[in-house]
Amino acid sequence: MTGMIGSEMAGLKKEHIHGGFIYVRDSIVRGVARIGELKTEYRRREIPITSALRERLDRAIQRGNGSYIFSMEDGEHFNINSFRKTPWSKALDKAGAKYRHTYTTRHSFAEWCLIGGIHPERLIRLLGHGSKQMVYEVYGKYVKDIGKDTGQIR
Repeated sequence: MTGMIGSEMAGLKKEHIHGGFIYVRDSIVRGVARIGELKTEYRRREIPITSALRERLDRAIQRGNGSYIFSMEDGEHFNINSFRKTPWSKALDKAGAKYRHTYTTRHSFAEWCLIGGIHPERLIRLLGHGSKQMVYEVYGKYVKDIGKDTGQIR
């Protein structure tokens, strides 16, 4: 629902949510907190919070007991590798779906934004990319095929 990558989700603190926005400022890469450090300078961004996103964030905040919003069952901060191995794989198996990388959720977010008519410049800022070229090269190629299904999705 945000287009954030795993390291950004891991570094998301309660203090980063205010005024109707998620302020992407920190990351945790391979277990090391990188305060004020993101993958690129463009990843420092503000993501508007929709009502559906607010509902999910509020639930995550209520469950957590530390300064980070997302955590693992053992109480540690969110770890994309642990998540991928256990809950993600189990959910795909239960759904009868073939394995997909967790990163596909970011791709799906971008593709549906493009199909929904979001302006590419806005999508660039939401995803933290540096140019339209990146959006069109990485996500645009999928829009043609996924657009065929929009009438069937209810």
